[in-house]
Amino acid sequence: MSTSTASRHSAVHHDIPRPGSKRQHEVLRLLPAPLLIIILVFLGAVVLIPVLYIFLASVNSDIGVANGEFWPSSVTFENYAKIWTSVGLATGLTNSVLVAGATAVVSAALSVSTAFVLVRYSFRGRLTILRGLLALQSVPGTLMVLPVFVLFSSAATYLASRSSERSGVFLSPT
Repeated sequence: MSTSTASRHSAVHHDIPRPGSKRQHEVLRLLPAPLLIIILVFLGAVVLIPVLYIFLASVNSDIGVANGEFWPSSVTFENYAKIWTSVGLATGLTNSVLVAGATAVVSAALSVSTAFVLVRYSFRGRLTILRGLLALQSVPGTLMVLPVFVLFSSAATYLASRSSERSGVFLSPT
């Protein structure tokens, strides 16, 4: 190896910042530190101020909330006790946990078993299925919200008229 090649080779390595080095951090930083801090504080306030308002409204009296008070005139946790007794929140939460849990378990089992078959076995139509799955991934989920809502609403209405009210909980969109 000649000296010119060795010096050029070592110069190339010195110009590239090592991962995690101070120089790489300076190169990758897009904004000056004070401006970055100001932006992060602003974004944190945009997120946390509504959450703070919701909490303060929850410990305020009904009249205080109706008057638009930001700071509660009297702090009371009575609203938290009232919601458990007046609305039937425990039943709604239990139904939500059951439906979400059952959906997660069935979805995971179906996905894992399907993936296993598609990866381990060769069969006619396998590539068509894989290409179809890839095409489905290109459609954003939010684009399908309205058609799925209409489908489940009509199915829940049809099934509720055909059977008991309890079976409709599994197909209701809300």
